[in-house]
Amino acid sequence: APPPRARPRAARAGVRQAHGGQLEPRRLWEELDALAENGDVDGALRLFPELQEFGRHSEGKFPWTMLYNTVLKAMANRGDLAGATTWFDRMQQDGIRVNDKTFGKLIETSARGGSAAQAVAWHDKMLAAGFPPTVVCFNAVLEAHARSGQADLAVAWFSRIREAGLEPGAISFSTLIKAYAELGLPEGAEEWFGRMEAARLEPSMEAYKFLVKAYALAKQPEKAAAAYRRMSQAGFDVGDEAAYADTISAAAFAGLPRDSLEEWRGRMERSGVQPGPKLFASVVDALAKAGRPDEAAEWLRRMVATLGGGSSSSAAKGEPPALLAEKALGSAISAFAQAGRADDAAALLAQGEAAGVGAGSVAFAGLINACAKAGRAEEAAEWLGRLEERGLRPDAVVFVSLIDAFAQAGRPEEAVAYFHRIEDAGLRPSVFAYNCVMNAHAQAGQPEEALRWFQRMAPASLKPDLVSYSVLIGAFAKDGQVDRAAEWLGEMEHAGVAPSAGVYGSAIAALATAGRYRDALEWLGKMEAAKVKPTPAIYTLAMDVSSKAGQPKQALRWVQDMERDRVQPVSAGAYVNVIKTYSQAGNADRAVEWLEAMQAAGHSPSRAAYGSIIDAFGKAGKPDEAADWLMRMESAGHKPEAIAYTGVLAACARAGQTEQVVAWFDKMLRAGVTPGIVSFGSVINACAKAAQVDEAVRWFDRMGDHRLMPDAICWTSVINACAKGGRAEEAAMWLGEMEAATMNPDVVSYTTAINACATAGRPEEAAMWLQQMQAVRIAPNARSYSSVIQSFTRAGRVDDAIDCLEACEDAGIRPNEAAYARIISGCAKAGRTLEAAAWLDQMVEAGLRPNAPVFSNVIAACRDPPNPDLAERLLRRMLGLGLAPNDFLVGTLRRTLGYQRFGRLEAELQFAALAGPNRGLPQRPPESHRAHSRRRGGQLASGPAKTLERAPP
Repeated sequence: APPPRARPRAARAGVRQAHGGQLEPRRLWEELDALAENGDVDGALRLFPELQEFGRHSEGKFPWTMLYNTVLKAMANRGDLAGATTWFDRMQQDGIRVNDKTFGKLIETSARGGSAAQAVAWHDKMLAAGFPPTVVCFNAVLEAHARSGQADLAVAWFSRIREAGLEPGAISFSTLIKAYAELGLPEGAEEWFGRMEAARLEPSMEAYKFLVKAYALAKQPEKAAAAYRRMSQAGFDVGDEAAYADTISAAAFAGLPRDSLEEWRGRMERSGVQPGPKLFASVVDALAKAGRPDEAAEWLRRMVATLGGGSSSSAAKGEPPALLAEKALGSAISAFAQAGRADDAAALLAQGEAAGVGAGSVAFAGLINACAKAGRAEEAAEWLGRLEERGLRPDAVVFVSLIDAFAQAGRPEEAVAYFHRIEDAGLRPSVFAYNCVMNAHAQAGQPEEALRWFQRMAPASLKPDLVSYSVLIGAFAKDGQVDRAAEWLGEMEHAGVAPSAGVYGSAIAALATAGRYRDALEWLGKMEAAKVKPTPAIYTLAMDVSSKAGQPKQALRWVQDMERDRVQPVSAGAYVNVIKTYSQAGNADRAVEWLEAMQAAGHSPSRAAYGSIIDAFGKAGKPDEAADWLMRMESAGHKPEAIAYTGVLAACARAGQTEQVVAWFDKMLRAGVTPGIVSFGSVINACAKAAQVDEAVRWFDRMGDHRLMPDAICWTSVINACAKGGRAEEAAMWLGEMEAATMNPDVVSYTTAINACATAGRPEEAAMWLQQMQAVRIAPNARSYSSVIQSFTRAGRVDDAIDCLEACEDAGIRPNEAAYARIISGCAKAGRTLEAAAWLDQMVEAGLRPNAPVFSNVIAACRDPPNPDLAERLLRRMLGLGLAPNDFLVGTLRRTLGYQRFGRLEAELQFAALAGPNRGLPQRPPESHRAHSRRRGGQLASGPAKTLERAPP
């Protein structure tokens, strides 16, 4: 017998009453067992002392183990894992002998509580205590894994039944069917249903119902109904309330509309079955889980109206109506909580209580969760107080909701206080609870405190998960400690936890915020290498980072990847990023399509969206389109800023419409928009393109009237105007003034001046400006050298041009096509044919693509002195690159090769058929191709010529 304990006076009186014969022990046992069956832990604990006292005074042998196990049974049926663990400790403290049923109930408690790990731990303790395994205990472990959504582990434990020399029964198979059903995997459920039949075990009604649930969760209501028909054919009665409840709830969860649910309800009533509490509770729960809170609330009201708030005397099989109504209320409130509708959840609770429906811990937990999700931490704490005032016991999930609420509010002190309340209640904090406290410190900008809580998990025998690392990395990233964030990302990989897109996103966003765009691109590369699928937010972030890192092609690739994966932007800002990326890539039409998609998604395009499209048409030199979108911008209620007008000015400038540039500039002034440097730069650029030097200078001087300091682009545009106007001396003067104004001319400024000298035929001055830019430590680019080479070749100074190209290569700069083309042309014109051909070969070997005129110049040079072999070799190479000869070159080849050799080549290559005035591949239909490019004897060659099939370059 257990040691005596102090007992309250009232309890001793109750025992005396029992010994007096007014309350028999058998009745106490029956009442305790009924409470245990219903999972009424509080009731069982209230009755336990009466039987305990009776046992102490009994003369015969008292079943102490059975008494304690019956209380444990109540905890098992309720899924009270913490209470069961505490009760087991008390059994040992009281000296009560445990048996296999004790461990069975502990495993069952873990299963009902959804803790597969705890169920396995109790099973191992049972074996260690010397009790043999039983099918019942194995089934409980299977149930735990099924409830935890671990079907694969459930299958593994099923195999262990036979390994232990036992034979799995119908419940074992049904539990595996349930495991797959809970995951919404009807294929797996059907497979184990078939194995059950193959094992010659008769499937129970529960097995069929699990099949129905599997199809319901897979959103296949028709197949769910078919499973019920199979159950009917198997001889099970499907016409009762429970069967209809399962069918209608399956249809509700599968997403069938309200009319379909009503149709099923009508079938039920026509079959003579009246809707009862089981039906209403099941449908409310299904609608709640399907994320349909308003419909769940509607069915709850019907339930209250039909059953009188759950106080109906009509008995339901299993749970009493009042308890079903309480659960239904909790489900509906939880649905509103998940939808973030805290006020609707509170209103529903008030309506339910007013109608006589009791609010249980689930309803209060739902309200606390709703307030927490809405960021109303204080209100969530008030609801916890009301829960406790009613004598209800909060579970760990309630406390975690409060921790999370205060974490989101950046109040770590309150979050830590509720964490300790979990421990004070005798509950074991989960990894999620630790994560919430870490997040509280992260939100408050305390990464070191977040790290301290991360490190507390290991002593508590908990393993940090993906969220733990994500919160920690994000905490350091937000604090600007990017290197620490990257270090913990490495630790995460080392710990075998695969980083998610969100973890990478935290690190990348932190690097971007710190302006370390190159490093951010590197982490994007690591994410791709790890084959982590980007989220919509990552796509947006990647576009932004790539653009700011000066990698527009990379930004465009991310947009195209997003389109390929059919990912939709998650916000208006994300749409703007896509529009901006296409605009920067020069694809205005695609940018317009995305703006239309943005409108279709219910977002109003912002000023930035319109501005990006105007800018795209501006860069494309399409003034009409740019002007049209500026007017659309005004119609949408956005006042155009200077940048929008500048886009139109740029479009007109690129199109050479100088008058329109001036007109739009005046419109901008009349609209009260102050022009900026870029606006003036667009007008000056337009004048430069039209070679209107004096106009360019006039607009340059007008900048001073608006108190604007010209930038390097404006200076360069004036120099460019002088260059295009053939006024080399003025270009040099403006470059000198630019240096005197400490404007620091850049490579474009010097190259423009060099180009002006080249255009004016002043090679010495061009070379001088090249040396000058090197003297001031500005590295020339390929265009700078090419302009100098042009000036020398135009003056017939081929050797000087060659020296300049070699200097370009010595400087580590790759000469461009124009530089090679000018030298090849210069050598050809100077009669240095072999040298021209050598430079042509070098150009191709350098990975550059000569055009048709380059080949034509060298082949033409092969005529004098005659060099037919070289001409033929160059022709073959030209055709190999997909370049077609023109009429002039065909005639030149005929004279250079001679008619016989020309005829043989033409018969082999059919190149003359491609000839025409165009310089690329022919665009004419085959029947218009000529056999020869010139008339012979006044007649065209008879018959259509064959075409040379080549892919366009």
